[in-house]
Amino acid sequence: MELLDAVLRSSAATAILIFLALAIRDGWQTSAVKYAVAANVSLLAVFLGFTGQPVWIYAPLRLIDAFSVPLVWWAALALLEEDFRPRILHWLGLSTYFLAVLPWRLAAIGWTLWPLNYPVWITDLIALALIGHLVWTIILGYGEDLVDKRRRLRLVLLIAIIVATLLSTTGENFLEPAGYGALVIAYSAAVILPVIIAAILWTSQLHPDIIRFEPVKVREPARASGLGDISPRDAAAHGRLIAIMETEKAYAEPGLTIGALAGRVGIPEHQLRALINRSMGHRNFAAFLNHYRIEAAKTVLVDPEHARLPILTIAMDAGFASLAPFNRAFKQLVGQTPSDYRTTTLARVAPDRS
Repeated sequence: MELLDAVLRSSAATAILIFLALAIRDGWQTSAVKYAVAANVSLLAVFLGFTGQPVWIYAPLRLIDAFSVPLVWWAALALLEEDFRPRILHWLGLSTYFLAVLPWRLAAIGWTLWPLNYPVWITDLIALALIGHLVWTIILGYGEDLVDKRRRLRLVLLIAIIVATLLSTTGENFLEPAGYGALVIAYSAAVILPVIIAAILWTSQLHPDIIRFEPVKVREPARASGLGDISPRDAAAHGRLIAIMETEKAYAEPGLTIGALAGRVGIPEHQLRALINRSMGHRNFAAFLNHYRIEAAKTVLVDPEHARLPILTIAMDAGFASLAPFNRAFKQLVGQTPSDYRTTTLARVAPDRS
């Protein structure tokens, strides 16, 4: 048993170290990689910490691994959401889980500062809440995502979460009661190890030119003349899409879905996803719609004839269901709130009219 525990722990720790080296070397400028690094450092502490170590080693490892669940939650969200930044909900989830786990971590170190007068399943309940939010995010964003590889990743993550949850439950409910509590961490290592190996294979590639000590040849993407990344066979569909959005103003229709838009363009939904992604660079359907909606709103906001038109009316005419999403999307794309944009723009226009 001890040999199996050591093999699984060391294998998982080694795989994590390889992933961390690749991530820091090649992707540190990407925010999602930074969250992945933080999550893997916490997971590394899980596998490196075991009883019998000197307290000056064991104590910090046990405190670092107390962040593992919420940091994995953050890392997965950063992969799925554009420009993920922790908000109040995310900080609340991280701090709640850490504070719930902290007394048990201190007790494991031998630093019991107050009695543990609440059941350990409270921490499991918080962890399930974080996992539930991640599952909800995966499912909610699946239909909006225009990046095929990321859509597939959503399904892989969903399956991995379900499998990991089931395996974790069986480990806690069967291994520990049977007197094999020491194997729970090894059991977790066996679950996480293939995931880390898959991540290493996904993020690394051995190019043949490197083996020959030659510079890697970068291939230029093939482009159809005059159409950017649109192939000639997609040109007609692209023209219909632009006409529907700009002439018919389909973006202003409340509840417009990518399936409904694909039907109007006359192509399958998966082709429309690829077309929007390639031709306009949008990575999700909401961003595609917001591009048109914000441009329409900006036109009205800078028009002196509509200077007293309520911003809520402008937002709803552009296709937004309420003011808050409009304000958030407008500030993200323009860098100002709608009110500030209207004020500063009209102030510049006023002298020219006098």
